[in-house]
Amino acid sequence: MKLGRRWALQSTICAVLVIVILLVVVDYELRQYSIEVAEEKARIIVQHKQDIINYVTHGIQPSISHLNDEADSLSIGSAPGWMTAGYVNKRIADYFKRFSSDQYYFKNAAVNARDARNEADLYEKKFLEKACLNSEGGPCSEVIEFEGKPYYRYMQAQHIRFAKACMSCHGSPENAPADLVARYGRDRGFNKKVGDVSSILSIRIPLEETYRGIDRIILGLFALCAAFFAVIFFFQLFIAKRSMVTPIKRITAESTAITNGERPPGGKLTLSGGDELSELASAFSGMSQKFAHSQDSLEALLKERNEQLLELREQTQAYLDIAAVMLIAFDCSGVITMINAKGREILGLSLDEAIGLNWFEHFSSNEKKEFFQLLLRKDIAVENHETTIVTRSGEMRSIDFYSILLRDSSGAVRGRLCSGTDITEQKQAEMFFLNSIERFKDIFEQAPIGYQLLDDRGALLEVNQTWLDYLGYKKGEVLGKFFIGFLSPAGQLCFEEKFSYVKATGGVLAAELEVLKKDGASVLMAIDGRISSADNDSCKKIHCILHDVSHERKIEAEKAKLEEQLRQAQRMETVGAMAGGIAHDFNNILAVILGNAEMAREDIPAGNPAIANIDEVLKASERAKSLIKQILSFSRKEKMRLVPVHPQLLVREALKFLRSTTPSSISIVQDISPDCGVVLLDPVQLHQLVMNLVINAVHAIEDRGEVVVRMQGVHLNNADFDQLALTTPCARAEGEYVQLSVTDSGVGMGRERIKRIFDLFYTTKDAGKGTGMGLALVHEIVKIHSGFISVESDLGRGSSFNVYLPVTAEEETPQIEGSSEVITGTERILFVDDEKSILTMGQHMLEGMGYRVVSESSSQRALELFKADANGFDLLITDQTMPNMSGTELIEEVLKVRADMRIILCSGYSFKVSAEDVKVQGISKYMTKPYGKKILSASVREVLANKS
Repeated sequence: MKLGRRWALQSTICAVLVIVILLVVVDYELRQYSIEVAEEKARIIVQHKQDIINYVTHGIQPSISHLNDEADSLSIGSAPGWMTAGYVNKRIADYFKRFSSDQYYFKNAAVNARDARNEADLYEKKFLEKACLNSEGGPCSEVIEFEGKPYYRYMQAQHIRFAKACMSCHGSPENAPADLVARYGRDRGFNKKVGDVSSILSIRIPLEETYRGIDRIILGLFALCAAFFAVIFFFQLFIAKRSMVTPIKRITAESTAITNGERPPGGKLTLSGGDELSELASAFSGMSQKFAHSQDSLEALLKERNEQLLELREQTQAYLDIAAVMLIAFDCSGVITMINAKGREILGLSLDEAIGLNWFEHFSSNEKKEFFQLLLRKDIAVENHETTIVTRSGEMRSIDFYSILLRDSSGAVRGRLCSGTDITEQKQAEMFFLNSIERFKDIFEQAPIGYQLLDDRGALLEVNQTWLDYLGYKKGEVLGKFFIGFLSPAGQLCFEEKFSYVKATGGVLAAELEVLKKDGASVLMAIDGRISSADNDSCKKIHCILHDVSHERKIEAEKAKLEEQLRQAQRMETVGAMAGGIAHDFNNILAVILGNAEMAREDIPAGNPAIANIDEVLKASERAKSLIKQILSFSRKEKMRLVPVHPQLLVREALKFLRSTTPSSISIVQDISPDCGVVLLDPVQLHQLVMNLVINAVHAIEDRGEVVVRMQGVHLNNADFDQLALTTPCARAEGEYVQLSVTDSGVGMGRERIKRIFDLFYTTKDAGKGTGMGLALVHEIVKIHSGFISVESDLGRGSSFNVYLPVTAEEETPQIEGSSEVITGTERILFVDDEKSILTMGQHMLEGMGYRVVSESSSQRALELFKADANGFDLLITDQTMPNMSGTELIEEVLKVRADMRIILCSGYSFKVSAEDVKVQGISKYMTKPYGKKILSASVREVLANKS
């Protein structure tokens, strides 16, 4: 804003403020005056009303009451409504309002007034309450808003109070005259108290018109003042322009021309008049002339100093460029003002490119910008810090800065000078070193092998985490303690010996020691150590590694156990193979004995005493035949044949056999029921089960004792199964069972041994006294026969094995020994066997039956005979096990020549063929050696009679 206008406006504003303040004061005073007028008017009205009330009360009412016929009994309070002072006042006020323009509102206000129009409002009730409490209280006046309009209210209490005589009309409505209650109701004018103020005079005088008049006066004054000050403003503006603005403009124009170089300084400026502005123009001219002289001198001096400064700067830059560190200066905004050759080399810039660049925008990494800016603001003389910068190529370099503040002559900070050393390669080397340490620490702590460092006393100097995990300790619990304290007594002796040897000889510490864990458990550790010596070759430290070999040694022990079990199994397999070979040869011998004995018995006349001897030979042969079956069952080469039998007979036979092999100091007691029921089983397997149980009971008795064998029929239900001490799970089928119990008075067993008693190769006997197979075989036999077994035993009280076999509804099948008579025939038979004694015996038997027999001990020659006359033979009887060509191979070749050839295959034992396999191979019948003449006769006749 121009100077003249600003001066005129300021003057006008000041005058306006003064006038506004005066108008506010005038408005306030006028309003206060209107309130005072209203108050005076209200006092006059109230006094007038009070005079009317007094006149009516004390003048009119007594006179009228005196004229009334009932004046003796009528009280002032029971006067009719038109005789009350309030009524008279109200009627007078209404009358004057109709003929007067004077506006005001009058109320003879009371609580529960008889006339509803006199009912007191909230403010009047409060004033009435105060008047009742304080009879000396004065009037109350205030300006209020009523229905949105201003009023002046004036309230004054009457001096009339309710007396006791007034209570007949203003007390309880029950005691008031009936016509009074009927006229005003039970609420209006009743329930008053003696001493209460009867009513107050309330006046409201409207102020709205008065306030409007005041507002019009103020508005008119304001408009008049505004017009006056507008004239004043333009007048002052005109005067200011002529007297001040024009001269100042001339001085300004002269200054601008000198500043812009349009006019040289030193010119003279003159203004007409003798006022202050003329003096200002004269002073300006003098100043211009002096400035022109000083300018010439300053330019000459400045030129000289610039030349000196340029020379000095070149020398300084040369000195700075020699420095092997980065030197750089910034101003307070971060702009580079100086940089040496090393700094330019690091940043990748020339001198001209670097000067003037903002350090924060081009070279400082984002995370370091705030730090640099803070560094420039901090009033610190020296600051050393390490930071990362970004070069022109984008490479990140680590710089170690040493900086100081640059100040001007007044001490104000102008910037900062920094020297920086490029430590990027050093930081990379440090990082590599730290990473290497961290990797080594991780390898050391997490290596899958324990490590410990001992001093020359055997105290722990360091251990790794694996060592601590092995033993369950924390590092602070073990460092400084002697390693020998963590060993078992045996381990301590071994370590002392080894440790002394290592310190004395400098050798290797290698041993397996039993180390105690924190929880008291022990672990077998393999320890290897190397000695570390000081310069004087004295023992300094011993570095040891430890490895938990408990699992390895356990595996080795298990491996040795399995190898022993394998060797035992191999021995048993060898025994089985030998048993098969023995059975084969023995069956051949039995066949000769049994056959020749039968033929000899037939040849001896009846009544000859030799017949009884031959019968004993035949019985012995049958028992030997049964024994061979047991041997084959033991070697697992004989397939089981389940048949319904009475088991008590087989058990008695097995006990009779065992009696001869049991020590005389041990008695076998039998308690076998004569009728236990029929069981579906293999007689040979039952015989072996009884033998193994009894032999196991005998071995459990150390010196003298007894073995009790019981057999009886029992009925089992679910409750019985719950009570049985079953060692293995079984199907709980309710029903009838045969119970076989074998009880001994031996040493007994603990629960842990009972759990494993039926495991293969597990034995409680000393080495060389048992194979661990007997009870395993018992368990397998019971399982195959759909039974189960329970064991009851206590240490020192003997053991009881209870076998339960289910009873079957099938009847026992009688054993067929063959026809009582020898069946004869005339067919031609080719008989082949490599045993000549059997060959001769068989030929004699068959020829004695009437058959034509061609015998041959060689299977190959027998095949040639058959090929020469294939249709000349009716039956082929051949042994299985023969040299060069087995019986089945011979049969295969024979069937190639004649497919319908009837064949009987005989064998004392063969693992390649059984009775179930013969029909598949085209064999008519399979006979097991040894066989008698009757069985041979029946078998031959059966095959020849079967034409299919």
